[in-house]
Amino acid sequence: MKILAIRGKNLASLQGKFEIDFTQEPLSHAGIFAITGSTGAGKSTILDALCVALFDATPRTSKGIENLQITETQDRTINIRDSRNILRRGTAEGYAEVDFVALDGEHYRSNWYVNRANNKINGKLQSTRIRLINLTSGSEIYGGKTELLSRITELLGLNFNQFTRAVLLAQGDFATFMKASQGEKAELLEKLTGTDIYSKISSSIFEKRKSTEQELNLVNEKIKGIEILSPDEIKELKQEKKRLSVQIERLNKDWETMQEQYSWSIKDAQLEKSVAESENISKGIYQSIEKAKPRFHYIELINLVQEIRDNHISLQSYKKELTKNTSLSERYLREIKELKDKSEQIKLTGNKENETLKTLQSEYEKTEPLIKQARDIDVRITETKKNLDETDAELIRIRQSYDKKKENAHIIKDTIDKNTRKEKALEEWFEQRGAYIGLVTQNEHICRLLQEIDKNEKSKILLEKDIKLYSEHIETGNKTLQNLQEKIENLNKKLPVEIAILRAKLTDGKPCPVCGSVHHPIQMSPDPEHILEESAIEKEKQETTEAIEQLKHRIELWQNEFIETSTLLKNCIGNINEKEQEARHFLSILPNWEKIDKTRLQEKIKTLSLEWEKYGNSQNELKEKTAKLSSSLDNEQENLKTLSEDIKLKENKKAEIDTHLSLLFQEQKSILNGKSAEETEIFFKKRISDSFSKKEELSRTLNEITATLKNSEGAYKQLMTENKRLTKLHDSAKITVDNWLENKKGIISGDLLEELLSLDPEWISKEKKELENLRNDEISITATCRERKRLLDEHRKSKYKIDREKTLEIANYRLKELQNALQNALKRIAEIDTVFCNREKNLEQIRLYEKELKEKEHTAENWKKLDILFGSADGAKFKKIAQGYTLDVLLGYANKHLQDLTQRYELQRIGETLALQVCDKDMLGEVRSVHSLSGGESFLISLALALGLSSLSSNRMNVESLFIDEGFGSLDSETLSIAMDALERLQTQGRKIGVISHVQEMNERIAVQIQVTKSANRQSKIRITG
Repeated sequence: MKILAIRGKNLASLQGKFEIDFTQEPLSHAGIFAITGSTGAGKSTILDALCVALFDATPRTSKGIENLQITETQDRTINIRDSRNILRRGTAEGYAEVDFVALDGEHYRSNWYVNRANNKINGKLQSTRIRLINLTSGSEIYGGKTELLSRITELLGLNFNQFTRAVLLAQGDFATFMKASQGEKAELLEKLTGTDIYSKISSSIFEKRKSTEQELNLVNEKIKGIEILSPDEIKELKQEKKRLSVQIERLNKDWETMQEQYSWSIKDAQLEKSVAESENISKGIYQSIEKAKPRFHYIELINLVQEIRDNHISLQSYKKELTKNTSLSERYLREIKELKDKSEQIKLTGNKENETLKTLQSEYEKTEPLIKQARDIDVRITETKKNLDETDAELIRIRQSYDKKKENAHIIKDTIDKNTRKEKALEEWFEQRGAYIGLVTQNEHICRLLQEIDKNEKSKILLEKDIKLYSEHIETGNKTLQNLQEKIENLNKKLPVEIAILRAKLTDGKPCPVCGSVHHPIQMSPDPEHILEESAIEKEKQETTEAIEQLKHRIELWQNEFIETSTLLKNCIGNINEKEQEARHFLSILPNWEKIDKTRLQEKIKTLSLEWEKYGNSQNELKEKTAKLSSSLDNEQENLKTLSEDIKLKENKKAEIDTHLSLLFQEQKSILNGKSAEETEIFFKKRISDSFSKKEELSRTLNEITATLKNSEGAYKQLMTENKRLTKLHDSAKITVDNWLENKKGIISGDLLEELLSLDPEWISKEKKELENLRNDEISITATCRERKRLLDEHRKSKYKIDREKTLEIANYRLKELQNALQNALKRIAEIDTVFCNREKNLEQIRLYEKELKEKEHTAENWKKLDILFGSADGAKFKKIAQGYTLDVLLGYANKHLQDLTQRYELQRIGETLALQVCDKDMLGEVRSVHSLSGGESFLISLALALGLSSLSSNRMNVESLFIDEGFGSLDSETLSIAMDALERLQTQGRKIGVISHVQEMNERIAVQIQVTKSANRQSKIRITG
C-alpha cells in the first residue's frame, strides 16, 4: 500500500486548493521529508485530509471522549466528532482527495466532498459525499457512501484504527499503548490484529457451559416426571383383566341368545307388515285394470283395422293424386293458350322494328357529310373558348393584383404616418430625461457597486456576531482549560500501584533503580487509602489529557478564527466606504439616494435602464421601419402603373375573342339546327343501336316462348296418361275397402275406420305401453304376495319363536342392559391395556433419557473444563490469554526497531500479564518500570512500540508510506539526534517517511520539505522545497 498524492480545498487553515504529489520531484526520490510550519499553520490538517478522504474520519476528531455539540454557525451546532468540522469557516465547499496504490497493485483515487446549502458560506452543512475512481482502468466505482468506504478499506487492507497505527502515527499516540492498562492493551491489540474472535470464543464457551448445564438439568427433571407401576399394581391389573375376560365371554353368549330372539320378533313383525302391504297394492292394481277395460277394447279395434290399413292408405293417396292432377291439367291448358298468343304478338312487333331500323340507317347516311363539317366548327369553337377562358383568368389575376397593390400602398402610407408620430413622441421623452444618460450607460457597474455594498453590510453584521461568538468561546474555553489543568495537577499527585510499590522498596543507602540516588526523601509505604488503581489513574489522566489537547486545539482554532474574522471585518468596512464613494459619483442626480434601500435602488436603476433601452430600441426600430416602408411605397406605386396598362391590353383582347366566337356559333346553328356534330352522331348511333338491341331481344324472347310451349304440351300429354292409370288403381282399392267394411258390419263403420287409422302412432304406442305395464304390475304383485306369505310361514317355524306381543319390550330392555355391561367391561380392559402400553413407553423413554443424560453429562463436563480455562461472560479471560501471544509478537517487532534506535533497552512482558517493563542492558540487565523512564527514553521506546504496532498491523502487506505527527520539540538535542538517526535508517527499508515538526534542527537535517506558511490573514499556503 502506497500513498501517491494528497489534494484538498478549504480545509481548516488551508484556504483554497492545494496538492502534494509524491510521484513528482522533489518528493518522488525523497526517502524522508518534513512537513514544517508554525503552530496552527495546518501541518496536521494535511494528515487529516489523508484520513478523511479514505475513512471520512480524522484522528483528532475520532478521539473525542464525549459526544459534545459545538457551535457551527450562529443558529446551528455540530458534533465535535463530525468530520465536516475540517471545512474552513467562511467557505461554502471543500474536498480532500488521495491517490494510492491498493493491494491489487492498481491505482485508485478517493474523493471526500462537503458543501453548504446553495453554496453559501452561511448555508447549512450538507452530507459528505465519497467518490472512488480506478485510475488504472479509468472507470468510476459506484455505490453508497458506506459501501464505498467499505470498498476502500478492502483495497487498503487496513481499517481506520489499523491505518492510524500502520501508516499514520498521530500526535499524542506514542506513549498511549506503553502506559495503557492490561484491559486497554488487550482491546487495542484485538482491534489492530482483528482477533476479536477470541473474545467471542470466550463468551461462547461461557454461554455454552450455561446452556449444557441447563439441558442436563432439564433431562433430569424429565426422568423425575415419569411414573412407573409397582409389581403389586401390575399383578392386580392382570387379575382384574382375567376376571373381565370371563365376564365378557358369558355376556356375549347371553347377548347372542337375546339378540336372536329380538331379531326374530323384529323380522316377524316386518314380514307380517310386508304381506299386508302387498295385499293392499294388489287390490289397487285390480281396481285400475277394471277401470281400463274400455281402453283395452279400443286397442283391440286398433289392432283389427291394421289388416286393411295399407289398402285404405292407398285409396286415400290415389284420390289425392287424381284431384291434384286435374287442377294441374287445367293450368297447362291455360298456359299453352297464353304462349301461343304471345308468340304471334312478338312476330308482329319484330316486323315493325325492321322497318324502323332501315329508315334510321338511311337518314344517318344522308347526315354524315354535315356531321363532318360541324365537327370542324366544334373544334374551332373549343379552341376559341379556351383562349377566352385563359384571357378572362389572366384579366382577373391582374385586377386582383392591382387591388391588392393599391390596398398595400394605402396601408403603408398610414403606417408611415403613425411611425412619424411615434418617433416625435420618443424624441420628446429622451429630451426630458437627458440628465440620466450617465446613470443609464453605467447601470450594471452601479448595480454591482450597490450589491457589493449590500453584501459587505450583511457580511459586516455576520462577522460582528461571529467575533462576539468567538470571544465568548475563547473566554469559556480558557476557564474550562484552567479547570482541566488543575485536575491533571491533582491527578499527577496521585501515584499508580507500580510507582507506590517501587517507593516502598527503597532503602536508605541503596541506589534508586530509576534515578540512582541513595537518598530517598519521599520514600513511602503503599497505603491503600492514598493509592488508586493503576487503570483508574491512567484512564482518568488519559481522558483529561485528551480533553485538554482537544480544548487547546479548539481554543487555537477559535483564536485563529477571531483574528481572521477581525481582519475580514476591517476589510469589509473599507470596501463599504470605497464602494459608496464611487457610487456617489453616479447617483448624485437622484435625490436622497443614500436613504433608499440598496435593493430598491438597484431595482429603480434597472427599471430606468430597461425603460431607456426599451425606448431607444423602439426609436431605432421605428426609423428603420419608416425607411423600409417609404421604399416599399415607391415600389407599389410603380407596380400599380404597370398593372393598369396590362388590364387595358387584356380587355381589348377579350373583346376580339368574343366577336370571333359569336360568328362560329352562328355558322354551327345553320348546319345541324344548332346541335353539335358529336351530339348529332351520338343521337343516330344510339337510335340504331337501340333498334338492333330491341330486335335481338324480340328474337330471343320468341325462341324462349316456343321452347316453353313445346314443354308444356308434352307435360300435358304425360299428365293425361297418368290420370288414366290412377283412376284404375283408385277403383280397385275402393272395392277392396268396401268389401272389408261389409264383412265387419256392426263392428267397425267407415267413420270409425277413418278415426282409428288417423290416430297418432306415438299415442298408440304410449297407450299400449301403459296397458302392458298395468298387466305386468298385476302379475308381479300376485307373485310377491304369494312369496311373502311363504316366507312368513317358514319364519314362524324357527326355534327362537316367542310370544311377540308379551316379550318384545322385555327383550329390548335386557339387550340394553347386556350391552351396557359388555361396554363397561371392554372399556375397563382397554384402560388396563393402555396402562400397560404407557408403562412400556415410559420405560423406553427412561432408557432414552438415561442415554441422553450420559451424553449431556459428558458434554457438560467438557464445556465446564473449557469454561474454567477460557470462558467468561465478557470474553476477557481468553482475550487476555490470546493477546498475550499477540503482545509477544509485537514486542519482537518493537525490540527489532528499538535495536535500530538504541542498543541499551529491551522491552519485556511482566510475567503472564500484559503489563510492560524495560530491561536496561547498561545497568547489567536491571528491570525498570515504563513509568520510571525519562522523557527521551519514553519517546524512543514509544517510537519503537509505535513502529512495532505499524509492522503488526501491516504484516500481510507492504506499507510503503509512513507519516509521523509527533511533538519532537520536547526532546533534548542528543535524544533528537538519536531519533533522527533512527528515522533516517527507517527509510532504507523502502518506506517513504513524512515527519511533522517545527524543530529547527530537524528542518536543517531534512532536505525535502513541505512548508506550510501562515499569512497575516490566517490563510495558510503549501510550498514544496528541496
